[in-house]
Amino acid sequence: MLLYLTKILKIFSIALCSLVIFFSKASAVPTFVDDFSVGGQEANTHGLTFSSDGTVVYIIGHGADRVYQYPLDTAWDISSANSQTGSLSPPDAEGSPLDSRDIKFNTDGTRLFVLDRTGSSDDRVYEWELATAWDVTTGSYTTGNYFLIAEDSKPNGFAFNPDGTKMFVLGQNNAKVFQYSLTTGFDITTAAYTGNSFDISTEEGLPEGLEFSRDGTQMFVVGHANASIFQYLLTTPWDIETVSYTSGDSYSVTSEDGLPEEIEFSSDGSKLFVLGRANSQIFEYTLSCYYGVVNCIDPTSDKDDVASVEAQTESAKQLIQHTTYPVLNRMEW
Repeated sequence: MLLYLTKILKIFSIALCSLVIFFSKASAVPTFVDDFSVGGQEANTHGLTFSSDGTVVYIIGHGADRVYQYPLDTAWDISSANSQTGSLSPPDAEGSPLDSRDIKFNTDGTRLFVLDRTGSSDDRVYEWELATAWDVTTGSYTTGNYFLIAEDSKPNGFAFNPDGTKMFVLGQNNAKVFQYSLTTGFDITTAAYTGNSFDISTEEGLPEGLEFSRDGTQMFVVGHANASIFQYLLTTPWDIETVSYTSGDSYSVTSEDGLPEEIEFSSDGSKLFVLGRANSQIFEYTLSCYYGVVNCIDPTSDKDDVASVEAQTESAKQLIQHTTYPVLNRMEW
């Protein structure tokens, strides 16, 4: 009897672990929380990003063609954003950009990258050095520190993998995401097109913004045609050749803004931020699960979440043992 019930306990523990993982894959529920206006600085907003700790938010657009930074009193809380504390002028780089579209930093905030869309053969990603990390007012540019984008005449967004050895560019003209390799991480002069791309035209014909989950297994695209965020799966992290889309995996943001330009996530994937051009505002959403815009990510894809699942399962096992073993001992006696 004791052996039999011990087997039942093991089966129950396995089932519990499976249920935890199953529910992590359930449908997500984004909830709108708050917004912050940047219209006083930029009416034609395009690019959005944050410092790694979420205490500074940055925007760029093609109206003022400047990178603006806004400190947050509380990390990843857009309602705590303050007035802009300074800016950087990308046109100072070789007389361009003329149509600023997106911005990104390297992991330690000492390099800033600006995407310029001129609609010609001069579309580029420029690299700036920051003397003080995450402070764009300390930026300086060295002539020649750029990469020429030849794959699409209307690049609107871009993203890097964590070590900066891969870059992805979202092109509106072809409605594709293009993948590039960098032989030296976050050195834009070493970038080269890999020949790989993924067509998103079926989902969004006017793509504007591009983002990935921290582990590179999820890709997100937002655009004007549907004013929705589309969520894609990558079976191999950061490999555009392994992208797939499931019909219906999208979330509309029309209630907040009909012209969404860019999206960003908090570092733990629990918050979503959308930059809208119609209202020149940044909108904040809470997510019911890890990067859960449409679907929740399997926690086994991230070591921190694996630890959480294992801890929950172990706690449940201990509870079962605490309540079951006394009964088993009496029955054995």
